[in-house]
Amino acid sequence: MRGDVYSFGILLLEMFTGKRPTDSMFNDGLTLHEFAKRALPEEVVNIVEPSLLTEEIARNSDGEIRVRTEQCLSAVIGIGVSCSMESPTERMETRDAVAKLCAARETFHGNRISYVRGEYGTGGEVSMRGDVYSFGILLLEMFTGKRPTDSMFNDGLTLHEFAKRALPEEVVNIVEPSLLTEEITRNSDGEIRVRTEQCLSAVIRIGVSCSIESPIERMEMRDAVAKLCAARETFHGNRI
Repeated sequence: MRGDVYSFGILLLEMFTGKRPTDSMFNDGLTLHEFAKRALPEEVVNIVEPSLLTEEIARNSDGEIRVRTEQCLSAVIGIGVSCSMESPTERMETRDAVAKLCAARETFHGNRISYVRGEYGTGGEVSMRGDVYSFGILLLEMFTGKRPTDSMFNDGLTLHEFAKRALPEEVVNIVEPSLLTEEITRNSDGEIRVRTEQCLSAVIRIGVSCSIESPIERMEMRDAVAKLCAARETFHGNRI
């Protein structure tokens, strides 16, 4: 499980910095973990993937939106760093990582709502299933730009069901537009678009599998992390 947490931490840092542990800049003792750690807390906005910053945030040096964004990004990078510590015993627990990610999301949205399932806190195995559920919903939120409390979700339609219905052909139509580059939006075919659609479909499928209503049917966290890593490699077009 500590290995799962490490992989998750590195994946989180990759997603939010746009960098990979194998990039040429990481040498002479500088790792992705150390690179991110050095940026905490003041310089985080300078190391995150530029596409994650809206034009408004990039333009303005102050303002509530920028402050909340910086707080959120700092929290997420901090989680990635804590999960990818060299020593397994010093790494953050999975449930703590998920809880802190949810808190970071609420910091960004400026409110606090709990989407934790009822089985939470009733035992070790059951609690872990609750962690998986929260992680699945968080993944769907991040990639669709929608929240379980949005007005569109009523009459039996949930974020989980919304994402499930889009699999596999319509996924590109439900993802957050900012995740799609202009090249992908313009072209109806091509290797980059194909790899992007495969990656997005895999990520949405993981989110759906983690947020199934029945706890025993949910994907294991270690499997979710492994599949996310595989999706990342699909996108990059190689496997390491």
